[in-house]
Amino acid sequence: MKPTDNSPTPRPDLGLVVTEVRSNAPTQGFIADRVFPYFHVSAQSADYPVLPAKAAFNVHDTQRASGGNYQRVSEEFEFGHYKTNENGLEYPVDDRFSSMYGGLFNYESSISTLLMDKILRAREARVAAKVFNSRNYAHTDAAKVWTDTTADLKADVDARREALRSRGIDANLLIVNWANFQAMCKNAKVIEAVRDIFPDAAKSGTVSIKHLETYLDVNLAVAGALQNTAKKSKAAALANIWSSDFAMLACVAEGPDTDVLAPCIGRTFCWNEGASEDVIVEEYRENSSRASILRVRHDSSEHLLCSRDDDGNPISPISKHCGELIRVRTA
Repeated sequence: MKPTDNSPTPRPDLGLVVTEVRSNAPTQGFIADRVFPYFHVSAQSADYPVLPAKAAFNVHDTQRASGGNYQRVSEEFEFGHYKTNENGLEYPVDDRFSSMYGGLFNYESSISTLLMDKILRAREARVAAKVFNSRNYAHTDAAKVWTDTTADLKADVDARREALRSRGIDANLLIVNWANFQAMCKNAKVIEAVRDIFPDAAKSGTVSIKHLETYLDVNLAVAGALQNTAKKSKAAALANIWSSDFAMLACVAEGPDTDVLAPCIGRTFCWNEGASEDVIVEEYRENSSRASILRVRHDSSEHLLCSRDDDGNPISPISKHCGELIRVRTA
């Protein structure tokens, strides 16, 4: 029985479809979930705790005197504020079209996959706009642009690693787009070092992500997702979602179970009206158009962690201190 007008019905079967699409997203070059992992919350808008560096790195006397009490610690927490937004898309599943072609392929499954892909692409663009942004993070120019095969990538990365460590942050991820990854693989110093470390690489003549991670001593996230930059009436013009101008050395949260107190470049607060799923799939009937409307949505916010005072002014910009941009290409 089809749902009545304006009465959304959950579609857990299609929820499994979009979950699989999300699971396969990294193989399509989507890195937003790795860079800004989800953090599930029970309220659409609320405060979250921030532990400033001055409190995190204080050294206390932990020795208990004979017959005495243990020393007590009372560090001052600060607070930031998040507010999630509804993000989603709908697609009409026309009765006639479904009857004509439903035997050729699983129409609803295909539409759900299409919607999830578009939602992933929009999320990727939002995260990329926040991360590769010199207004949000400290930045410096590479000694040489990374398209120059004589550039010293390791020196650039190590210098940014030291800058992060001076703020108490240990880098765990280097973020680059696909074009700069290709340039890295053609770098003379990289090729020489990789052949020394991995003798088998000399036989294949290729440099892999694992090779670069070993050489640079940091995990690598290669952003390969594309977007159409042409106007609707024009032929598609595909471009990288993540800019070729920057790379970033960063500390990212290890996953959705990581405590919100952990310093990182950002998190995605996910509410979904209390639902446990990252993404919700539902359907409602629109009899006027003889179609069932499939909707894929999530209530979320890609957020830079920062505590603020009562007037909204920044106090401790945690995320800003957890990432170092490297300008690796000039216009």
